[in-house]
Amino acid sequence: MGGVHELSPDNEFVSYRIRRNARARRIILRVDRGQVVVTAPPRAAVAEIAVFVAGHREWLRGAIARARADLAPPLVIGDQIPLLNSWLVLEAGPVRSARRREDRLVIARGAPLDAQVERWYRGVARKHFMQLMDLWAPRIGVAPTGFAVRGQRSRWGSASARGTISINWRLVMAPPEVASYVMVHELVHLVDMNHSPAFWARVAAHWPGYRAERDWLHAHGARLLSGPHARAADAGDVRAVG
Repeated sequence: MGGVHELSPDNEFVSYRIRRNARARRIILRVDRGQVVVTAPPRAAVAEIAVFVAGHREWLRGAIARARADLAPPLVIGDQIPLLNSWLVLEAGPVRSARRREDRLVIARGAPLDAQVERWYRGVARKHFMQLMDLWAPRIGVAPTGFAVRGQRSRWGSASARGTISINWRLVMAPPEVASYVMVHELVHLVDMNHSPAFWARVAAHWPGYRAERDWLHAHGARLLSGPHARAADAGDVRAVG
């Protein structure tokens, strides 16, 4: 049984959503954008899940507080947003959709700001990552069958058994080295569909400094997922990939 459930440990109200996953072998608790999500095997009883959540209430208090603190406020005109190795200032102007003009991103007046910016990012991501795919696929010796830009909340990219590469659009807010590493990583998966030593050796052969980019994602990934406003807090640390 899925849906939203409620728990009141120590008189504290907790609302959480249960997601059943046939591949799950145990109960997993996480906080996604301030919301508590419990992933559980199909046969896990609701009562068992409630006991699990209650047993982790101390961790939940801290995780919820951190997640809510990291939730970015809506964008406003004048904000600075990241794009690979540059930063753009949001400006309102007589355009129908977002347009880049040098160091500015001009937004249509009166239209929802965040939606416009995300739509623009997705277009940039599609063009940028298709160029990266065309550059790296021959070097790695693979031939992807398709490409997609997605908005995953738990991964930066994926490679399907059918040869399709999917990339998270938010990566165009990261330094360019990080974006390139993720593309190399996913293309190598078309050779090794795992994270075995052979896989990492192949990644290192094509991108020797991959650990620095991987560490950057570990350190800054949460802000990246929270959007451009949160990622802007890292201004001045854009080159932290080493």
